[in-house]
Amino acid sequence: MRRVIGSLSGRLSSLVAGASLACALGCTSPEPSFHGSAPPASAAPAEAAPARPEPRCPMEVPGTSPRAVRLADGAAIDFVTGDGSEVEELRRQVTRKVHVHQEHHREPSEVEPLDEAMLARMSEVDRERMRHRWNRRRLIGTSTVTGEAIEGGMRVKLVPADPAELDALYGSVEETTRDLIAFGARCPEEDEH
Repeated sequence: MRRVIGSLSGRLSSLVAGASLACALGCTSPEPSFHGSAPPASAAPAEAAPARPEPRCPMEVPGTSPRAVRLADGAAIDFVTGDGSEVEELRRQVTRKVHVHQEHHREPSEVEPLDEAMLARMSEVDRERMRHRWNRRRLIGTSTVTGEAIEGGMRVKLVPADPAELDALYGSVEETTRDLIAFGARCPEEDEH
């Protein structure tokens, strides 16, 4: 029983690092759509729409776009907005997400290895997909993350725990940036970190 609980705890730690990454670096899920049907009856008409809710995520700030950047000692995602009135809000949201990541930062020795027995039960394609996701979470979850103001927004800088993994980290940051662009504005709930 202790072994099972210990294993679950270790996997949870790895997932927490991955979830905090997604949140620290932006958002992960698309907004729900009505696919051409009318919105729910409870939705207010457009002319009576309430004020825009406060953003909880960098990608929810109007006009925000992310860009992957290769640095000499790490990688970064630059979040910028073309709406000058939203720059301070964007910086506030990115700073908040950086702090979430820092709270859940893991040392490389704290990362639970993949469960090889579980992988053995998967198809080859699923095994490779799982290894890729685990490695992406490990790289970003064990990196040192800081934020710095840049013109028009904020930079999230990641420095790998092992400098030999710089290229792999940059690849993970590029992939995360593509996900942010593809999936748009919605962060996981705060308690999922």
